[in-house]
Amino acid sequence: TDFQSALGISQLKKIDTFLARRRRIANIYAACLSQIGNIVLPSQRKYVNSAWHLYALRIKDPSLRRGAFEKLRGFNIGVQVHYIPVYLHPFYRQLGYRKGLCSCAEDYYRKALTIPLHQGMSDGDVNYVIDKLKEVLG
Repeated sequence: TDFQSALGISQLKKIDTFLARRRRIANIYAACLSQIGNIVLPSQRKYVNSAWHLYALRIKDPSLRRGAFEKLRGFNIGVQVHYIPVYLHPFYRQLGYRKGLCSCAEDYYRKALTIPLHQGMSDGDVNYVIDKLKEVLG
């Protein structure tokens, strides 16, 4: 729509500021969460400059993910799980696709937990997420 186009154009004017803030938060997460032995942090190759659209951790023991998800949600932290393998969605299951087709994708899905990362987060918000993650998974 015209409105969405206008909003998108206005947001593009702020892209450098948004990206700098997202990268700063990702760096803080990397520095502070590396101490938690139960998780694997997302990596970035030296020649890549990620926009950090998502910050997806992997919990080494997948049996801990559900509890961690619920506890963090209970602390009002908007964690998510990105993404269920496509062939496990109901539509594809109806077509005959079954669990086990892509074991690596399924393993990732069982362990994935995305924590908040957006340019509107204050340093206090970031520290709150870090503190609660350490409390829940540390």
